[in-house]
Amino acid sequence: YLKKLKNEIFDDFSKLLNREEIYKRINENMTFSNLESNYSKNIWNLFFHSGYLTLAEKYNENDAYLKIPNEEILKMFSEMFIEVYFDDYEKFLYMSDALRKGDISNFKKYLKEILLENAGIFDVSGTYKEQFYHGLMLGLILTLKNEYEITSNNFAGKGRYDLLLKPKNILEGKEGIIIELKIINEVKNLNDNKIHEKLEKECEVALKQIDEKEYSSVLKNAGVEKLLKIGIAFMGKEFEVKFEK
Repeated sequence: YLKKLKNEIFDDFSKLLNREEIYKRINENMTFSNLESNYSKNIWNLFFHSGYLTLAEKYNENDAYLKIPNEEILKMFSEMFIEVYFDDYEKFLYMSDALRKGDISNFKKYLKEILLENAGIFDVSGTYKEQFYHGLMLGLILTLKNEYEITSNNFAGKGRYDLLLKPKNILEGKEGIIIELKIINEVKNLNDNKIHEKLEKECEVALKQIDEKEYSSVLKNAGVEKLLKIGIAFMGKEFEVKFEK
């Protein structure tokens, strides 16, 4: 059902990944036949009545603003977004395997292929908030959830990191991974070289932020000795990656 409706529900899906609220009519007496009759409108009712969306603000007796309630549900929606809008799941596995091995060259290669093959989800003239890419990257790296404790937008050191992967088995000596994202809105009349020069500078800002805000303290305190710090900057479907070990 969700795949069939992916065009109709994209805006609402994106808002939820942006940690924004969506404005919907609430049907307190929803049945399966109601759902079938207008799935694109009632799917959010289903999520609401199932507890996957909660009331942010009641507008009137029938209408309300709905939101994702917590981190666990955000992960669920991020995974769902990947399943609905991205086709080649095998490439996610290749990308996450490269991340696990600290092979940033292949990580970047597969991420580029994933974004280019699915460029249709990016409105070229659109502006995307950091939370959108945050939800996107979270969905992509959740393939590693059996080996890593994956958290996002949590406090560590002197601020909030974007994504953090803590090895579940510390004794194996795996790297802890911190990913900081930077988003640049589309700029007209920039050639490819200027775009990537701008993106590379933002990657450097991201790496500097990881150090200055001491995000790695949460990994060091847990006994993780090896660290992989990654800065990723996005502009539409274009991006750059820089890293430090």
